[in-house]
Amino acid sequence: MSKFMKESKRAIVAILIIMIISAVSPIIALATNETNKPVVTPQQQSGEIKAGSELKFTITDDTEISYVFYAWNRRIDGNPKQIKTLESGIKEYEFKIDAPTQTGVYEFSIAAQDCYGNISYWTNIPYNIVNNPTGVPDVTKPIFTFPDEYPNNGAIVEPNSPITCKAQDDSGIYYIAYKWVRELNIADYATGAALKYTDTLETKAPTEPGDWYLQMYARDGANNISEGYWTKVTVRDINVPIEIGNAQVTVTGATNQIYGETAAQTPTVSSVVLNEATTLVANTDYTVDSTIKYANYVNTIDGKDVYDIENATTTVPTEAGKYAAVMKVIGTGRCTGEAYGYATFEIGQKSITGATVNVSGVANQVYGETAAQTPVVASVVLNATTNLVETTDYVVDTTIKYAAYKETNSDGVDIYDVENATTAVPTALGKYQVIIKVTGTGNYTGETYGYATYEVT
Repeated sequence: MSKFMKESKRAIVAILIIMIISAVSPIIALATNETNKPVVTPQQQSGEIKAGSELKFTITDDTEISYVFYAWNRRIDGNPKQIKTLESGIKEYEFKIDAPTQTGVYEFSIAAQDCYGNISYWTNIPYNIVNNPTGVPDVTKPIFTFPDEYPNNGAIVEPNSPITCKAQDDSGIYYIAYKWVRELNIADYATGAALKYTDTLETKAPTEPGDWYLQMYARDGANNISEGYWTKVTVRDINVPIEIGNAQVTVTGATNQIYGETAAQTPTVSSVVLNEATTLVANTDYTVDSTIKYANYVNTIDGKDVYDIENATTTVPTEAGKYAAVMKVIGTGRCTGEAYGYATFEIGQKSITGATVNVSGVANQVYGETAAQTPVVASVVLNATTNLVETTDYVVDTTIKYAAYKETNSDGVDIYDVENATTAVPTALGKYQVIIKVTGTGNYTGETYGYATYEVT
């Protein structure tokens, strides 16, 4: 009776184990710290396989292999896994299975479990089943083809609108991987991608409006992976008008320059962004007003320059100062309203350093006579074509200095003690130099000096 009960219990346990195996992966009751998983090694790699031929897989484990799990098209067609139970004591096993007899791309999945419950990861291998293998490995990457209705890069599409494209390769297509993302990441096409086990990708644009990127790649029956492909689209309901009054209009082409140089202002609208997710399209969503206006700088408040936008004019600035180029965009198509963009630039003052300052009113005199020195700046010449205007372009320093003769250099040029020049008008016998400083103003900056010599004899 006792023996019968024991045998009955074993039978019940065996039945329970079989039932569990048919539903989920086998559960092994052995308690141990052994965690090494079995290793599955295909003897035939991806690519061409003759229809109906035998495939072999080597399975090894450092303890004992208990089960082999396998299936054709487990993920492609959702076929359930099959389970093969091995005899005890097997550490290395050669699993054999026949390839399908119908041609096409198939996926074979295989995994194994040891006696301690350690299960290997699924090994999923694509095979291109053919009647007459060429014997030449396929190393060519799949490519994508796009029908005429496929959206161009940057196109506007309706929410949930269908988008279709196709991958092709001589070894057939194993799957197409794709994902919709807000930010393009050309370094990672795989993370988060969904797999379609077909050569045709049929997807739909996201329902949430804004800019989206469709990233995709394909894998063929020889396990070759295509280049990554991506397309940017703007999703929005074309029938709902959009007010662009608060859009951010970016203006470029306004360039700092120096007074008197050729005008370098060529303002253009480079982008119009409605919000973080939506960039408007020129000529489809908006047009640019060809009338460009310029506003003068007013003051600076809290570190930000303020410009007189209200009184902006179409006259291109030429005077030294700060300015803002003002451009208007007007909504078109389903967009309404208008928005403005600004680009600031500065016309810097031109330096007068090095200009020729001509001094007059200086004359030789005889000692003891009434001083005849009434030096004045007669002219300031910046270059061959530019005579500066007093008060407008420069001011004359009222402090006039006089430097005494120091020596005559080897070139016969008299040198004066400019460093120690003073404002005292000389009366003693000798040679002297008059020094007058002029400082740039208005469109000019910097300073320069004029000199005139005379002698008291």
